[in-house]
This record gives sequence, structure tokens and C-alpha cells, in this order.
Amino acid sequence: MKNITTFLITSLFLFFSSSLFAQVLFSDDFESGSPSSEWGLYRAGEELITATAMSSVPSALPEGGSYVGVVIDADTSYTGAALALAGDVTSSNYSVEADVYCYTNHPSGSAYTGVVVYADSSKGIYIKMVADFDASARIRLYNNKLDFTTFQYSFSHDFKEADIAGGIPTADGWHKMKVEVETIDESTTAYNCYFDGELLAGCPIIDDGGHRMDAGRYGLFSFQQGSPLNGYFDNFVATSLSASPAGFADDFESGAPSTDWGLYRAGEELITAAPMSEVPSALATGGDYVGLVIDADTSYTGAALALAGEVTDANYTVEADVYCYTNHPGGSAYTGVVVYADSSKGIYIKMVADFDASARIRLYNNKLDFTTFQYSFSHDFKEADIPGGIPTSDGWHKMKVEVKTIDETSTSFNCYFDGELLAGCPIIDDGNHRMDAGQYGLFSFQQGSPLNGYFDNFTKTDLVTDVKDISVNSNSVPEGYALGQNYPNPFNPSTVINFSIPESGLVTLKVFNMLGQEVAELVNDVKSAGSYSASFDATELTTGIYVYTIHVDNFVATKKMMLIK
Repeated sequence: MKNITTFLITSLFLFFSSSLFAQVLFSDDFESGSPSSEWGLYRAGEELITATAMSSVPSALPEGGSYVGVVIDADTSYTGAALALAGDVTSSNYSVEADVYCYTNHPSGSAYTGVVVYADSSKGIYIKMVADFDASARIRLYNNKLDFTTFQYSFSHDFKEADIAGGIPTADGWHKMKVEVETIDESTTAYNCYFDGELLAGCPIIDDGGHRMDAGRYGLFSFQQGSPLNGYFDNFVATSLSASPAGFADDFESGAPSTDWGLYRAGEELITAAPMSEVPSALATGGDYVGLVIDADTSYTGAALALAGEVTDANYTVEADVYCYTNHPGGSAYTGVVVYADSSKGIYIKMVADFDASARIRLYNNKLDFTTFQYSFSHDFKEADIPGGIPTSDGWHKMKVEVKTIDETSTSFNCYFDGELLAGCPIIDDGNHRMDAGQYGLFSFQQGSPLNGYFDNFTKTDLVTDVKDISVNSNSVPEGYALGQNYPNPFNPSTVINFSIPESGLVTLKVFNMLGQEVAELVNDVKSAGSYSASFDATELTTGIYVYTIHVDNFVATKKMMLIK
């Protein structure tokens, strides 16, 4: 099957950049000689953004064209601050990036340039990331709500020399600036900030203050204290952060967790990325970074969750490499994966390694009866249920749960540890706190002092619950192998795939999502020579491009199809 894997990886690389899950909201490279008509103002009376020749800039941008954007408070009516905005005040969960001309120790005084997110003039608030390369020597992420008593902004974070991979620039010039902003919940907004392609240390930066914004416009910012100074910008792009598709994965190798991760409850710490070197033992199949989930301030008595997806998600598989603790001296120490979590219902279900005196893998919810001290749904896998037995030392293990809503009264779980199905599966939940849908994610708990929960290679894949039988189209023997284009295409929610084989053989026909994860196996059987139709129902999947691949003996073929809902 190696040739199938190679073909798929190549195909996904070729059209991943055009995936429907990362939509460009707005862009402007100013090459028409004037700015896009979509640019607007933050406040009345400002000067509109203009375009100027690249030759006017003190130094040219190598990958720029003939023109750049100019943002300036030319008449100093706003004490040198100028903004250019696009988008709508209801926009949220996006990234903005631009090439920005940055000034260092300008003789006239402070000179800032940067990008803007979540701006809303009706609320009188905007947030910007700026290069503040004068005596302060920092990159600054902050809003405009200044307390004139303390002269502090209500939201402000400084990235200093040690936080910037390339350090503080020492000369004026072009740099790439980028901010990813995501509204996590009703009280929390998170920011990942990048400079010259490198994530700044300490991200994500969390704003949970009184002037927190949960949506707004995006754009550009310049400021010069003293005489007006041009803010030069090029290649501005605003892109929606991808919503969790049918498949979701995170290996943390960007040095930051995916922006799809969120919280189960307000006030928790967000998942972060940590160097593999910090883990007591490295994961052989891991990279340079792992995910870190911890209740650092013990505000939730040691329990911490990181979640992705929607509360309406159902019928899927989650798996991850999980660092498991055994008989930790600090007390109980659990790590594992989460399925069907819904904070509005106050319920989540997790499979955890409970390798202390209890010596078990446990699948259970969080609904504890404080009279009996029993959970309303709980199943223990003991030594005899685990093919490899209970681990006797700390280390990495693969954990996996397949969850499926059977009907209006039953949900089933297949649990795997190190690739082996645990005895007794499927486990059925038909109790009062049964869940039929929910988010997925990671869980850690430590009774006593906080303990890091380490995770890597997290993957969520939808289970396809309605794959119809294969039908024979004719009794005639085809002249050769063939894989037809599905019809209809695009489709919603079902489509038909035709294929032909000239001689009997083992046929596999599978469907993969854009992350390369298998979402359906339509055929895996020996078929006699003939022409066949396979009906594929994608009711449980989300809008997007999918790949289907056939393998018969030495014949391999792959085609794309599009699901639109």
C-alpha cells in the first residue's frame, strides 16, 4: 500500500493550499496603483490609505511589486496615529499578515507600524501588534484603552529581545508581521503573534479583561510622535481560521497548538506547545514539540481539558500519543483523550490511564454522585483486559476511542491502547447522562501539585455510518482496470463511484479527507471480473474536498470529489 500513501501525500500537498477550510477574506498588494475600495476608516476625518511607488520607500521590498500601501496621519489630527481597516465588525477567528516597513530609533521619536485585529469604532476599541523599536526595544500587542492615571493600557503584552527568534532589528527595513486571533469563549480571546515567520515566545496571549473584544475589523496601523511619518505596507492578507473539518489533527510542530483548540470551561489555561526536550522521555515518533495541558493554578482541582470541534459532532474516532504516569508520588495522575464533551450540559467523557494503585484504564464521565462516590457512567479495563498489561513505568502510549451514537438511547465506545482493542468492547452507555454528540480533545489530572499532561499526534476522524452495498453493473468482462469519476460531483450527501476490474482480485476502495485521514472504507473484498458501483453517503461529513482511492493487485488510482452542504 506504500504507493497509495505516496500518491495521497503528493495529491494533498498539491491542493491543500486551496482547501475550502482556509478562506481568504481580503487581500491587497496595491499593484493596481491604488488601494482596494474595501479599505475604510476607523474614525471620521482620518486620511484614507493610499498607494505609492515602491521607489518612494527608503528600501525596496524584494518580493514586492511596483506599489505599496501608505497609512499616515498627515495632518496630525489624531496625534500621529492612523488606521486603515477592512472587513466587518462581526468578523472573528482570523489571521492577518502583511509586509511592514519598521523603523528603529527614529530621530523624531517613537515610530510604530503594524497590523490591527478586532477593531470596532462603535465600541471605541482596536487591538494592534506593532514594531516599537525605539528605546523600548519590543514588539507590542495592545489595545487603545489607556488609563491616564496609571498610563497603562487595559490590555498590553510586550515581546522583548529574548522572545523574538531573530532579536530586535537594528536598522529600518521590511519585516513580515502576523496575528492569529480567536474568540475562545464569552470571556476569553487568544492571540498568536508572529514576526518574520516565527511564533513569538509566550503565545498564545490571552485577553480576558474588561475591554476584551470578541469580533471586529482587521487592518493596518502607523504612528509617529512628532512630524508625520509614512507607514509603508505590502501584501496584506486576512484569512479565516479553519473551522474543524471532518478530520482534525495537531502534531504541534509549528511550535504552537492549532487555533482550533479551545476551552471546556471559563478560566482554564489554554493548551500550549512545549519542546520535546522538556518531556521526561522523548516520543520516538514525535518531532520537536508536544502539546501541554495542565491546570497550573489548580483552579479546577487539578483537572484540565483542551477541546476542539463542535458540540454537534458525532460518530468519530480520536487518538493521540499520551504520556502516561504510573504510581506518581504526588498521588493520582491521569492523562487521556476526551469525546462527546459539552460544557452547556456540564458533561464530558474521557478515557484515561489510571496507573496508580487502581491499575486500570478507565472510560467514564464527570457526573459524580457524592453519596455513593460513583460516576453515572464508568467502565474499568483491568490488567486482563489490556493485551500488553498495565505499564509499570512512565512513558508514551497510543490511546484511541471510537464513539458512535447508536440510537436515541445508546452510545457505544470502542477503546484501544497501543493499537489493541480492549476486552469487553464495545462499551455501551444508556444511562441518564448519556451523550449523543459533543466536542473532542485531551484531558489531564493530578491530585496534589500540578503535573504536566503531555500529548502528541492528536487526530480526529469522522466515522461514516451509512455506506451502501456494492452493486454489479453488468456481467461483461471489462478490458482493463478503471476508476470512474463519482456522480454527481459536487454532491450532497450521497454519490456513486464506478469501477471496473478485468480479473478477480482483492479490491479496496477508500475515501480520505484533506488531512489524509481515512473516513470511509467502501470496499475491502475479493471481487470477480466485472463493473461495479459503490454508493457513498457522506451525511456525517462536512463540506470539503475528499479523495477516493482504489487498489487492486498492482493497479492504483485516485480521484477527487467535492461535498457541498
